[in-house]
Amino acid sequence: MTDSAMGYGKQGQDHSDFSEMVLCLKTAIAEDRRPAMSSDARVKLYVLKAEQLRQQVQRGELTDLEARLALQELYVRLRQEENVERALRAL
Repeated sequence: MTDSAMGYGKQGQDHSDFSEMVLCLKTAIAEDRRPAMSSDARVKLYVLKAEQLRQQVQRGELTDLEARLALQELYVRLRQEENVERALRAL
């Protein structure tokens, strides 16, 4: 996560820190030349969840902090699943 994602935005704010972080994330992935970044199901899920949370923040349904927490929880879960898959392939 970027430093800007760690800021504290106001609920319902048009350009919250979380919104800016999501736009930066989408840009970084779009510009990444590695095929896995654009085709990996986990990456797609993460970006879609980030966009969903961004919309909820913009509508005032979530605070920036709540959205960052939800996205971080998804990230941890996806990493754990990836680590399990990697361990199983190594057997």
